[in-house]
Amino acid sequence: MIDYVNTGGKRQRLTLKNITTQKSAELAFADFRLKFERGELNLATDENITLDEALDALIKDRKRNNCSAYWARTLNYMRSTITSHLGKTCLFKSLDDDAMAEYRNHRSEVDKALPETVNKELKAIAAAGRLAIADGRIARLPWKKITYAVDLTGHQAWSYMKVEETIKLLNFLRYGGKVTVKWGAGVRTRNIGPNPKLWAITTFLLNSGARKGEMYALRWRDVDMRNKVVRLIGTKLAKLGKPAEPRYIPMNEDLIELFTLLPRGNDKDVVFPNDHNLNNDLSRALRYVGLPHFRVHDLRFTFASHLAMAGTPLYHISKLLGHKNESMSRRYAHLCPQTLANAVGTLRFSKPDSVV
Repeated sequence: MIDYVNTGGKRQRLTLKNITTQKSAELAFADFRLKFERGELNLATDENITLDEALDALIKDRKRNNCSAYWARTLNYMRSTITSHLGKTCLFKSLDDDAMAEYRNHRSEVDKALPETVNKELKAIAAAGRLAIADGRIARLPWKKITYAVDLTGHQAWSYMKVEETIKLLNFLRYGGKVTVKWGAGVRTRNIGPNPKLWAITTFLLNSGARKGEMYALRWRDVDMRNKVVRLIGTKLAKLGKPAEPRYIPMNEDLIELFTLLPRGNDKDVVFPNDHNLNNDLSRALRYVGLPHFRVHDLRFTFASHLAMAGTPLYHISKLLGHKNESMSRRYAHLCPQTLANAVGTLRFSKPDSVV
């Protein structure tokens, strides 16, 4: 590994490949030093790599690292959108600051895409560039800095369910009921039976704040009925050889009831088998009971939002959600105005309780 400071004053580390002897390391370092002194380090090693090729390599890399089928489809859709605007033959080296800004403005102002959508596409391009550097196809990113789209409308990219909505959904999943559905040109009433599997999953996610991947990774050895604690494995952070970091969620009454009703398997058995139709099943159940659309991930937001509205400190919410940075939990701050008001209400600068 070569550790150096580039011309911009930024520390860089370069991992040399195919180094087997001290002699080959010395030759590689001499070649690096010559390029460094000539100012050739920032030149692309593959002048002809296109944006489409870089995005294709990104998708293949994510699939090799076991990304979900949903995320693979999302990346493919973003690739299609990006290349339809910039062109499949667009060279990656041409994506300077002006080109990236033009793309951002076109998607925001002409296509009227949401800021989070535009930013996801920009981040996909950046990820493709970082992968191209890691693969040795280019030496540096062609832009200096990406300026992301800003949402000035106050639109929230997340939503949560109200208590009455969760009760309505869970009762329907647990006991079934009559629903009115479209039938040809008219409507008809159908009896829908219980869906214990979806009820169990929905109950667990609402009361634990788990990510979907954490739920599918849950095994019976992680369910401690004696101490009333569930251990969640942070699959989202278990990447690039880093160990998975567990966190512990105390069981409330709903979780205790859930794990009491579920047939307990062996310690190594998963609690919730993977269900590729989970999103569709949840959407269908929501339609049956007349509720607006919510994603599976919104059950996690519901967990955190109701904790905030109950006055739970953001630090505790951050720990329960498994956020590495407490700032990620600040999105819930506006849901606890009374707690903030009570805190400010303790200040009495103009009228002290006592005068010394």
